[in-house]
Amino acid sequence: MWTFTTSLTILVNVIFYRLLTITNMSLPEGYGERGFDKKTCLHNVTGTEFDEHGFDIDGYRLDGYDREGYDKDGYDSFGFNRDGYDRDGNDRRGFNKVGIHKITQTKYAPDGYDRDDYDQTGFSMGGYDRDGNDRRGFNEVGIHKTTKTGYAPDGYDIDGYDIDGYDIDGYNFLGFNEVGIYKITKTKFNPDGYDIDGYDIDGYDEDGYDRDGHDIDGYNFQEFNKVGIHKTTKTKFNPDGYDIDGYDIDGYDSFGFNRDGYDRDGNDLRGFNKVGIHKTTKTKFDSYNFDVNGIHKTTKTEFDPNGHDRDKCMEDDYYLEEYLKYGIDDTVEDVQEEEPHDQDSEEESYREIELSETSDIAESEAETGNISDKVHEERDRE
Repeated sequence: MWTFTTSLTILVNVIFYRLLTITNMSLPEGYGERGFDKKTCLHNVTGTEFDEHGFDIDGYRLDGYDREGYDKDGYDSFGFNRDGYDRDGNDRRGFNKVGIHKITQTKYAPDGYDRDDYDQTGFSMGGYDRDGNDRRGFNEVGIHKTTKTGYAPDGYDIDGYDIDGYDIDGYNFLGFNEVGIYKITKTKFNPDGYDIDGYDIDGYDEDGYDRDGHDIDGYNFQEFNKVGIHKTTKTKFNPDGYDIDGYDIDGYDSFGFNRDGYDRDGNDLRGFNKVGIHKTTKTKFDSYNFDVNGIHKTTKTEFDPNGHDRDKCMEDDYYLEEYLKYGIDDTVEDVQEEEPHDQDSEEESYREIELSETSDIAESEAETGNISDKVHEERDRE
């Protein structure tokens, strides 16, 4: 019977054992490494046949299982050994080591599949054979084993559609044939009332818009009618102040650019004005030495000496954020690698154009000043 005295004894023994561990002292003579008396099989801490973790001198719990969950015969609580077989030599699905099922006495279990999960026709539960092809000969990515294409010899793909998108009965994935008849209703409308293009008998789609993009009241998804009047404001501008094309009363969009692509300072998205002067460098070239048309100053091509175009040069620069803010796609097509230009040759090229560039700068600054005056004059007139 577990008493207070027993608990106190265990506590004292635990403290003693910990002191032995801390001070690197050895256990009393007759005790093994795990703290059991070799003669009595009692543990020096608990004073019982089990240590503080519940295991006896042989490493088994009271229920007869070791730390890995196996009994002294090597079987777990479900009756299977470390190799996965029970005492009769069958695995969890009922197959013995040579693949014979204990119930059917054949290579196949009652569900029709063998030890490797293939049926008598050679297909798995997932529908693929040992080569990874389905019953029609397609693999998981839709390539046919015979044609090595996305279509079987009969002309149909893994989903049963031909190159034109119709199945063997002549219907597409929406259920319509090539003349727009639905396979179930035998009319031009599916059970939901929509035709092959997605419009109902009145000509409206499921969102309520006709083929021109207007609802029953004549407004598009932006709430403008055909003549550009907004249904809420009754003017050509929405509550945010933009017309049907997205421009405000001054002709600028939400990013600050007009229909010609210039901001209020007269610069385009890349910072060039109408005569090709860059707002930062005050020259005909930006900080990457590309002009308004994307031609590099030194190479005279759309690529710099490293083979990068102006978009590629900006990818890792501060300007990328500005470009994304204005809606420019940051994906840049891969460019063919060119042989790097010789550095000395490049420096020589710069020296050759240095004099002409100086005159260009002077000319550019004069042109910039004229443009600036014109911009201010236009604003004053507005």
